[in-house]
Amino acid sequence: MNTITHQTTEVEAILSYILTKADRDNLIEKITAFLDSQYEAKQALYQDHFSYEEAQVFQQAIVQEFGDSPTKENITDFFESLVKSLNELPVVQLVLGFEPRGTFLKKVVEEIRKAGDRYLVDLKIDHSIGGGAVLSTGGRYKDYSLRAILERVTQSD
Repeated sequence: MNTITHQTTEVEAILSYILTKADRDNLIEKITAFLDSQYEAKQALYQDHFSYEEAQVFQQAIVQEFGDSPTKENITDFFESLVKSLNELPVVQLVLGFEPRGTFLKKVVEEIRKAGDRYLVDLKIDHSIGGGAVLSTGGRYKDYSLRAILERVTQSD
């Protein structure tokens, strides 16, 4: 299998829209179903497996990587390499006391990514934390929850 660099603007765009571990897992599931479908390299790529936007991005990236006539092996290599890249993205577990709506999650992920890596968020909801957030990754744990703050205040009394 060739190593695909995935430095194309199109693939970078796809990766930037993958905010959560669930997003990543969903895309990997679609890619796996596509690869398992015994697709033909010349057929209308991805018609039953990806959204129209995803299909367009992947098609452009594959043409950029392999030219106008990619082989089935090229396409398989591309997607296998993309799955490998997706699985290598670091994950931060984020526990919130509420279900985020609208652009809130996107803003939280943007703040987390300011640390330098393209982190994925593994979002968990735990109403018992009362508010705030609990973050953990790579053996590090930070509890910024209202519950933890109240525990510290009551312990100091």
